[in-house]
Amino acid sequence: MSMAIDNLALKKITLDLEEELVGAFFDKPFALSTNQFALPYHSGKNVENKGRGSLIFSLDGTNPFVCYSFDKYTKIEVNTPFFNSLKKLTGSKVTSVTKYQGERIVTFHMETKGGIEEFNLAFDFILELFPQKANAYIVAYPYAKVVSLYKEHGDVFSTRYITRNLPYLPPLPRREVDESFLSLEEIKPYLSRSTYRLLSSRTEEIGFKNALKEMIDSVLAQTYENWELSDEERAKDLVTRMTIDEKVGMMVINSRGMGINVANDAYKSISEGSGPSNALVVADGGTVTCAGPFSDRYTEAYQNIDMSNRV
Repeated sequence: MSMAIDNLALKKITLDLEEELVGAFFDKPFALSTNQFALPYHSGKNVENKGRGSLIFSLDGTNPFVCYSFDKYTKIEVNTPFFNSLKKLTGSKVTSVTKYQGERIVTFHMETKGGIEEFNLAFDFILELFPQKANAYIVAYPYAKVVSLYKEHGDVFSTRYITRNLPYLPPLPRREVDESFLSLEEIKPYLSRSTYRLLSSRTEEIGFKNALKEMIDSVLAQTYENWELSDEERAKDLVTRMTIDEKVGMMVINSRGMGINVANDAYKSISEGSGPSNALVVADGGTVTCAGPFSDRYTEAYQNIDMSNRV
């Protein structure tokens, strides 16, 4: 079964994309299929792949998603206007990655190399990851107009008609899912049906406020804070967030016997089911590892990428 990525999960993924990609430069794009594409990059924040990776995005209406990956893929030949327009982004530097309020829209803000032959000063690469209506746009500056889009849609008389040479019109902002909601009835319009069913079931067990907090924490928790992951995974994530001074400080601490009992207690807590049950971890860009009552649907969103292209 296919599914679109959840709006709440996309909030976490956007934070991960921003952490990895701000300051990175896009290289020449390639296609994985007619609706799945890759934008290789260098100078990313990752250490394990020397700052290199690929921004992968799918515009398949049954399973639209975005992630970054360190895997290698086989390119296929695609010669569509949209794919060719992605080449405009080659050499651009990512300055920010943002998610539109309450919607499944992610925008990559970029500045160009400049120069006499470079007419555009900056780009916005906008991904709309709506189920059945996935789309992508390239907006060029200084004129802030759409220069390319994946699929033409909308009626010229509609309130949100978007095409080339017109400004990009986002939908009206929606309320974000946060802890200010007071009841299942109030939050229902803002959740997908499957997420609502999970929240409703969990509410019967621990109450609405606790269930809501658990759901939000499961998406936004940092990897190193997640007690359901292995010690190795948590330590690896924490080290990437430490400054050089902090790393040096850890090396000069007398660590004899430190952490042994804590690690054993944590494992015992998890294995006996008494540990926290909320986690969502995006690992290696294209792989999602989840645990807890709100995890299955997030994992599933990533399973349909065409893995036959993987080298």
